[in-house]
Amino acid sequence: MTEPLRLPARTLLRLEGPDTLALLERLVTHNTLDWADGEARYGALLTPQGKLIADYLALKTGDTVLLDLARAAADDLTRRFKLFRLRAEVEISPADDMAVALDPDGFADPRGEHLPRRAFHPAGTLNAEGNTEWCKARLAAGIAEFGEDFESSEIFPSDINMDQLGGVD
Repeated sequence: MTEPLRLPARTLLRLEGPDTLALLERLVTHNTLDWADGEARYGALLTPQGKLIADYLALKTGDTVLLDLARAAADDLTRRFKLFRLRAEVEISPADDMAVALDPDGFADPRGEHLPRRAFHPAGTLNAEGNTEWCKARLAAGIAEFGEDFESSEIFPSDINMDQLGGVD
């Protein structure tokens, strides 16, 4: 792969504001306290019983966090984050102006160095799709995919090895 390949089953959610990291620290499975700009983390939002609502890759830039997640999970995750936001100064919105892509010049997937790198590109700028490449890479690495291998509130993080892949702090 030499050019970026769009992943149409993925979308981005933007969390922006001075309380973004504090909100995430209260709600998600990964640590946000020592998170460097430009670093990606793997995480999830869980039900009160500990089952996975949605997993994602998160990239921090300043007081903005972009969540790369399954398109099928985006509306539910957005609704839940807004519900739990309370008085926190955080704007939560779909990043429809951006697209998720496999990109050799992108950031490393925090689940393992053997996985393709990713980047976020302006929507509409990528013609080629990378579903086949991503499917081959994730299956070879044993990575479960929301919508393909599990649905919301069906499994625990350990069922998809989140604890082994750095998704649980």
